[in-house]
Amino acid sequence: MKDYIFTHLHDAIQVAHIARHLQVNSDYLSHLFREQEKITITQYIQKEKVKRGENLLKYSDYRIRDIAFYLGFSTQSHFARVFHQQVGMSPNEYRKQYGRF
Repeated sequence: MKDYIFTHLHDAIQVAHIARHLQVNSDYLSHLFREQEKITITQYIQKEKVKRGENLLKYSDYRIRDIAFYLGFSTQSHFARVFHQQVGMSPNEYRKQYGRF
């Protein structure tokens, strides 16, 4: 499942897509994942997208909007909200503090 998520990190990933790909029931998959990882699949996906976003903010000069869409977020504000929840600062603040450009 993690391989699928990593490969499709730039898409809008849904649990149903993963379950279909793995040919298992989505409720069963969600239950197993939460039991093993102690977070939901959606939380894991968002965590991985934010980690990729951090890397892009540090080492590229792509606009935040472009990074958000590249990572499969529907809007820049959704990316910013999820990013802030996980990192404790906005993408713009993060870039100012850690960016190389």
